[in-house]
Amino acid sequence: MMKPQWSYNGENGDPYGVMFNYGLGMYKIDGSSKARLCRDNEIDFIGHSGEAYGLISGLYFIPNTKSGVIFMINGTAVEPDINPKSRGKFSNSYIWEENIMNPICKYIFATEEKLKTTLTKVE
Repeated sequence: MMKPQWSYNGENGDPYGVMFNYGLGMYKIDGSSKARLCRDNEIDFIGHSGEAYGLISGLYFIPNTKSGVIFMINGTAVEPDINPKSRGKFSNSYIWEENIMNPICKYIFATEEKLKTTLTKVE
C-alpha cells in the first residue's frame, strides 16, 4: 500500500505541488522538499491529504515508528486555491496545514526523535 506505483518525472501528470509519488492511496513526503510538512525539522512522512467542500484534512505517519497525526479543518475564511492568503509560506501546502503541522513537528515529533536518540546513547 505504501510502495509508490507512480512517480512524477516532470512530464507524466500533475503532482499538485505535494504528491511527487503515489502508492495505493498514500504518498511519501520528503522532509526536505517543497512538499514538506515541517519548516525547521526534516521529517519524512507517509500519508494522504484530503480536500472537499470546505474540508481540509490529513493523515500522516513517520515510517518505522508509532508516531502519526490526523487533522481535519472546516471553514478557512478564505477560498483555498483562489485567495493568495491560503498559500503556505515554506511549502506547497496550504497555510492552515503548515500552521497545524509545524508545531506538531517541532514540539512532538522532533522531541520524540531527540528522546529516542538520547535513550539509545544511554543504553
